[in-house]
Amino acid sequence: MANFVNYINVYGIAAIPSAFLEKLPYILIVIILIITIIVAYVQWAGKEKIRAVMNKKTNKDVLTGYSNFSQFLDDAQSMLKYKEARYVIGYIDVSNFKSINDNYGRTQGDNVLKVVANKINDLVVPNGIFARRFADRFVFLIAYMDIKSLSYIVDTYLSEIDYDIPGMDTSIRIKCNCGIYQVVDLNENIEEMIDKAAIATKISKNSISSSVTILDNQVSNRIKRNQEITY
Repeated sequence: MANFVNYINVYGIAAIPSAFLEKLPYILIVIILIITIIVAYVQWAGKEKIRAVMNKKTNKDVLTGYSNFSQFLDDAQSMLKYKEARYVIGYIDVSNFKSINDNYGRTQGDNVLKVVANKINDLVVPNGIFARRFADRFVFLIAYMDIKSLSYIVDTYLSEIDYDIPGMDTSIRIKCNCGIYQVVDLNENIEEMIDKAAIATKISKNSISSSVTILDNQVSNRIKRNQEITY
């Protein structure tokens, strides 16, 4: 410490009180520690912000911008814990989507999926959630009061989707098929519920009167009979 004071005195700063000069190294150490802490905090806050942004991105479907399927499963699990409501799982398939891609290109096909996603969002909000499962397949979970009314509403939404291709005097009528599975056991595996709704979707493709099929006991028995005949 004496050497530090002598060094200061040699360079003409002898007027500074020696007591202050003796404390100066400790003051510098404290300042350095404070700066180090501030820098560390800024770095940590920056990493947390980046992590939050990345987490938000990973929960979103890169094409539609809505929740992805993984997030849907988590949200559905939470939603089904509320046992005071009745729920259905819906499975939506865009008909002839491959031909849209083939005839108008991948970009227009992606735009069609965005239009369908927006329509489904309008359908389920605020009583439900949805996500794109993969390709042109969507799933939703929604609380309902009357199944016939819900079926009519879903059919109305899915039968009124039109897409005007930018730069072309062409409008595409987008047809969707939907299978609905009425949730009976709230503890049932969600993926199994979705599979049952997907079965109903296959049946709806053969229906002329409606684009929506509800997987009830009658439909389930018909599926079982067909499986018995097949095997």
